[in-house]
Amino acid sequence: MNVLIVGASAGLGRALAEEGARLGHNLLLVATDARDLASLQSDLTLRYQIRTAGMVCDLSDERNVIDGVVHAAELFGTDGIMFPVGVASDHDTGTLDEAAALRLMNVNFVKPSSIIAKLWPVLARRQSAFVTGFGSVAAIRGRSRNVVYSAAKRALTSYFESLCHMSTRTNIAVQLYQMGFIETQQTFGKKLLFPACTPSEAARYVWAKHGETGLWFFPAFWGLIDTILRSIPLSIYRKLDF
Repeated sequence: MNVLIVGASAGLGRALAEEGARLGHNLLLVATDARDLASLQSDLTLRYQIRTAGMVCDLSDERNVIDGVVHAAELFGTDGIMFPVGVASDHDTGTLDEAAALRLMNVNFVKPSSIIAKLWPVLARRQSAFVTGFGSVAAIRGRSRNVVYSAAKRALTSYFESLCHMSTRTNIAVQLYQMGFIETQQTFGKKLLFPACTPSEAARYVWAKHGETGLWFFPAFWGLIDTILRSIPLSIYRKLDF
């Protein structure tokens, strides 16, 4: 398959690209850092003899970057899309100014959903296709930290629930993964409530399920945590440092 990966040069995105290449898929890689992108393309092409293409794009840019990504995806003959893209802010405690809030909303929800909307008719004409998004356990309930980030990821969850319904009479498989802690630069050195998985572990799990439709937690134990947190009355939940 020919797969578009948005946010491909680091962390989970890089792991997804490496696992996809190992499985023999051709990859259109989109990332913000040109040097990282060029290095990843060269490595994957040399090691796995696949076709790769790269595009430098920053989804936080207020200018219209959507049409460029969509055009590149159409030229590449894209059959599947993955969005391991996300950005958070240590200052996201409920007092962000408009520009900072829009940046988080654009990267985590608005731009990915806009790309999907434009490529959906293209994917519907493929013999088989898939769209994969990545939410966050931060969106389970409202929080005192990562306020806008969690709101954007909750919007993404609702959007992917709708995509699952939209895909019923199509050949498009739709997946959303509510991701727990992953070993990345954002979690390095932090004290975490639960153990973090590696990007490679997550990537293998995602690629193994890419032809299915559904919403899953990864690691799976977060599904139980979701049930517990949602069952706590608001009067008690407000007292938690969460």
